[in-house]
Amino acid sequence: MTLAEYELIDAEKAHHPIARMCAWLGLSRSGYYEWRERPASATAQRRTLLAASVAEIFAGTGLLQPGALFHTDRGSNYISDEFGRFLTGLGIRRSVGRTGVCYDNAMAESFFSALKNEWLHRFVFVTAYIDPVERQDPGSESRREG
Repeated sequence: MTLAEYELIDAEKAHHPIARMCAWLGLSRSGYYEWRERPASATAQRRTLLAASVAEIFAGTGLLQPGALFHTDRGSNYISDEFGRFLTGLGIRRSVGRTGVCYDNAMAESFFSALKNEWLHRFVFVTAYIDPVERQDPGSESRREG
């Protein structure tokens, strides 16, 4: 689980020396620095782009109030300097849970659970349903009758 360990070191580097954290976790400093230089994975890039797109969309609607809070886990894409600057540019404060403390997200998860149960699940979303038989080409009807 080296990726998570490197992310932990990266998140805590302001509080502890990197060399000491690497020693505690049994990792090499060179491995950590090599990990830092690697480009973000395609998934991490997509997540960052999606989060940025959502924030940008809501920023222009008036639904995003000044001082809004963006709370997330400690994923490296969300704690990156680039994403932090992006949020700051939109006037959004960043909030991340503490490392290894699952209770930090409990209130947010409880809120969204209640929102889904009390609001979203009351709606019936109509989708276009096309009967598979009707989907066949028009000439197929005449072939079946004949």
